[in-house]
Amino acid sequence: ALAIAKKDKLDLIICHNSVLAPSAILVKKIKKIPYILDIVDFLSGYMQSKLLRPLLNIEMKLVLSADKTITITEELRNKLKEKGLNNVKLIPDGLDLDFFNPKKADGPKIKRELNFIGPVILYSGQIESYQGVDIILKTIPLVLKEIPNANFLFTGCLLYTSPSPRDLST
Repeated sequence: ALAIAKKDKLDLIICHNSVLAPSAILVKKIKKIPYILDIVDFLSGYMQSKLLRPLLNIEMKLVLSADKTITITEELRNKLKEKGLNNVKLIPDGLDLDFFNPKKADGPKIKRELNFIGPVILYSGQIESYQGVDIILKTIPLVLKEIPNANFLFTGCLLYTSPSPRDLST
């Protein structure tokens, strides 16, 4: 992050989670530019061991260091406020229902365009290993054994830890 900041003129840092926050804080201090944290959950909240609980305090310090924090749910905004963070902006995920309107969609036409005959099983989301896409891929032969004309449709973006397109096609 620091190498990029040295090379490019940055006006703002937007950090997607608290894991990356230390590098954002470093660049913020060196380059004297604001840092926005886009937080979708508390990573330390997944830690069940009491020995790991101090990480929650570290994570909160990282969160509190942001000039502004944005989040996608009212629940998380309230949790952040309980922790003393008041500069949280709620920006919920969403979509344009005028453009993506299921009432306007012509399902049979779409299935014909995709050459789908039987039922369609849709996965929509990040195509990332940690999202369990690999598990879905492994279950396809089992589903096809029971429903031979089933079709699988994956929508989303391939990221760095994603299965390769070759893995998806086979």
